[in-house]
Amino acid sequence: MRARYLIVLTILGAYFVASYLVLHAAFETQRTMLRVVFMSGQQRMYSQRIAMFADAVVARRDPDARLQARRDLESSIDTFTAAHRALASGDPTVNPPGWPPPSVRAMYDSNPGVNAQVRDYIAHARAFDARGTAVRIGDPDLEYVLTVGPGPLLNSLDAIVKQYNAETRQAIQKFEYLQAMILALGLATLGAVYFFILAPMERAIRSRTADLAYAASTDSLTQLPNRRAFTDRVTEAIAGASRSGRRGAILMIDIDRFKRVNDTLGHAAGDRVQREFGARLAANVRAGELAGRLGGDEFAVYAPDASDGLEAFVTRLHDALTFTLDIDGTPVTISTSIGVARFPDDGLTIDALLSNADRALYEVKNAGRGSVRYFQAPPAAIA
Repeated sequence: MRARYLIVLTILGAYFVASYLVLHAAFETQRTMLRVVFMSGQQRMYSQRIAMFADAVVARRDPDARLQARRDLESSIDTFTAAHRALASGDPTVNPPGWPPPSVRAMYDSNPGVNAQVRDYIAHARAFDARGTAVRIGDPDLEYVLTVGPGPLLNSLDAIVKQYNAETRQAIQKFEYLQAMILALGLATLGAVYFFILAPMERAIRSRTADLAYAASTDSLTQLPNRRAFTDRVTEAIAGASRSGRRGAILMIDIDRFKRVNDTLGHAAGDRVQREFGARLAANVRAGELAGRLGGDEFAVYAPDASDGLEAFVTRLHDALTFTLDIDGTPVTISTSIGVARFPDDGLTIDALLSNADRALYEVKNAGRGSVRYFQAPPAAIA
């Protein structure tokens, strides 16, 4: 069993490690891909801002507005240039390892390609910017920026953004396939954990729980229900009898002069007597009746549906519990005393019935033991 645990736990550990590595790689790739897609979109946007601010440098009449447009133009050129350099050269702070992918790199490097378009566009934009605010409408560099930026260059940059998105989807799809494989492995591992670890453990727990429940409710010497189990079960039986109007009876049973057996023959002999006594008691109770050991040499029986047959049952039980047992060559005669309390005449609760049956048993002992007595009391004295 230990080898199974080790194998399954090893597989489970490998699954968790693999899951972590795949998820970590997927998150890192997605983060960098998002940066790539964002920057490619940013490159596209700033190409248009260059055209917009170049036009504003010429079109705005207010000198301060023209100066601000020139500053925005310079900032846009720098941002556009940095974004293009990072995307086209595979800057590790932007691109995942191995990026840009071949399909995108081909679009940048082909002749004529996006790299050439961007270089020309930046050169014209910087040439225009270098002349300051003195330029006028019709400037060739301005015309180039206004014509190429919103036209051919925009189309090329749009194609780059689309290709980056397509490559991103393909990369994510690969991770999805890998995650599906790891999920299948995880489910298989969970199945192995259940069949080889959890199921046997569950069976062991159920068995152990049943053993503990049995031990908690059973007298270890006689295997009869102990006091707690007996009183709980009889309490339920009395509640059912009360609802249905049935009658019942509690028998308090005592082994006569049991202490003498212990003192003269030893506790081992006393245990043997109690085991035999318990076995005879269990063998002679009828179906639906409850027998238990309350402690020491005291036993009890609950007889439901007690009616005219109660006395015959008590007499038969008393006779069965009077016997001779040979203990290491010494014959030991066992007799018993029984006190009986009837429900509901002699009590309505388990405590009241046990108390009144014990009183009847006490009277038997005072009268010399070895017989049966039924509790007798005025109705007013019944608890």
